[in-house]
Order: sequence, then C-alpha cells, then structure tokens
Amino acid sequence: MAEPQIDAKIFIEFKRIGRQGPLYAVYLAAPDGEEIVAATIQPMYDASRVLLERGITGTLEMWDSERPYPRMRGDIAGMANWTIRENRKEFRLVRYQKMPSASDVFSPAAKQGSGVSE
Repeated sequence: MAEPQIDAKIFIEFKRIGRQGPLYAVYLAAPDGEEIVAATIQPMYDASRVLLERGITGTLEMWDSERPYPRMRGDIAGMANWTIRENRKEFRLVRYQKMPSASDVFSPAAKQGSGVSE
C-alpha cells in the first residue's frame, strides 16, 4: 500500500488543562517549528484554518512527541470548515463560523458618533 502524500505536518505540545480540557500549542513542520496556534483544545481544526489562510491545502498530519506515528490525518480545506461544540451532555462536530472582527462589527457609519475611534 502506497503512503499518502503529506502536504503539511503539525506537531502539538500539551500546555495545560484549561476550562474546557487540555490545551495544546501547534507548531508547523517540526516540534521546534513556527508556533501557528498558541493554545487550543482542537489543534487539527484550528491549524487547518491557519494553513488554509496561508494558501496551504492538501493532506495534513498531526504528530506529538509520544507516538512514532501521526495522531490524525485529514484534508486541510475540509477540516477548516468544522469545529467541535460541547455542552455538559455531549460534543458535536459543527460547521465553523468565523467570529466577526471589530472592523466587521463597527462599520465606518456605525463608528461615527459611537465613541469608537479608529
């Protein structure tokens, strides 16, 4: 069986336990590579969005320092569209919706007289 072509590799490092669970930092290409996500409970999905914004597509592998094999593998563009939503009873995979930035929320017309400066 042929090995799949891997277009990007990320390495995760456990940072601490957060309110929602373990938080990981994500590094590009190597354990000491560029940190592309500082703290996340869903490193594969968040890293996919960062990579897609940079124009990187294809297959992504996620590695850690404990295993001699990848923890996960998937399509960058596909995974960038998803996130995990949790409540006390369950967790679900749901469509990702980008949070609006301040510039999206405060249009120039809305800023006028609102006390919000540019």
